[in-house]
Amino acid sequence: MVDRFERSRGFSLLELLSAVAIIALLASILIPSLSSARKSAKQVVCASQLRALAQAAVGYSTDYNDAIPGSPLTSGAHFTQTPGFDVWKPGDSVVDWYDFAGAILPRLTATPTKDRKQLMARLPRKHFACPCNDETYGPYPQDQDYPVIEAFSYLTMNTFMRAGPGIYRQYLQRPPEGISIDEVWKVAWPDDYQVQMPDRYRPRFTRVGTSSLKVLLADGFRYYEPPATKDYCILQKAFAGNQSARPPCDVESREYGEMNAAQLSYRHGKDDTINAAFFDGHVASLKKNDSHKPEYYFPTGSIVHDESGFYTEWQRGNDIKLP
Repeated sequence: MVDRFERSRGFSLLELLSAVAIIALLASILIPSLSSARKSAKQVVCASQLRALAQAAVGYSTDYNDAIPGSPLTSGAHFTQTPGFDVWKPGDSVVDWYDFAGAILPRLTATPTKDRKQLMARLPRKHFACPCNDETYGPYPQDQDYPVIEAFSYLTMNTFMRAGPGIYRQYLQRPPEGISIDEVWKVAWPDDYQVQMPDRYRPRFTRVGTSSLKVLLADGFRYYEPPATKDYCILQKAFAGNQSARPPCDVESREYGEMNAAQLSYRHGKDDTINAAFFDGHVASLKKNDSHKPEYYFPTGSIVHDESGFYTEWQRGNDIKLP
């Protein structure tokens, strides 16, 4: 007779339920941690890409008289020379006058195509694609020859890409070839803007001021015509193009404003953080509140005349000179 204590027995229903509960508990603890770790790893990759882009921009400035790439007055200047015509030529890597990616592309890889439509489709990939951004958009104006493409992940700050009000007044009197009176505001800041830029500011690395405090480009998502649809602009002289943004400190920013694309631009951390590359080449992660600091986005010496367009926590009074 087999002793009853030597008999093999299976798990009871209570034991099975307990095991399942423990496994479910462990999964609930571990899966979010793994997801968070994966997202953190993607943020590191994004920061590394931004650092490489900033370094390429510094290289561009060394070769082109200190110029900041991605401005109508620097790498996009040839688009102003032949008004009313398609000035893009086969072999150009710059597709519009605010095209930052195309300007530095030759420093990162060979120009991928001699076809502008294909080049616009390929520019956002690889070097210019944040791992946390899987958005796509179609052309504006609608054109079936231009495909739906991956969205650009990184945007320059438009505040550094346009000239100061002294240049604006100069151009009103005598516009450069290819820029009409109605287009001057697209390349230089008027006197009535809420922040008075240094009068003779031009988009040059040495003109931005404290380079370790000034943001060159950052995570971002730009609609051309928000919020009805996600789109990119195929026009060659559109204001800000597809790669330049009103800065995060501006409450009405299409790219970072709460009523526009903020949910697509702040894609790191708990969807409250952007990576930003500064003019000195370093990269920092900025939480939403910190990213609203106006001193990040205007040349040193700029004066705030009307702070109502800034977020409340960074309003310090009018006529404040920014560091």
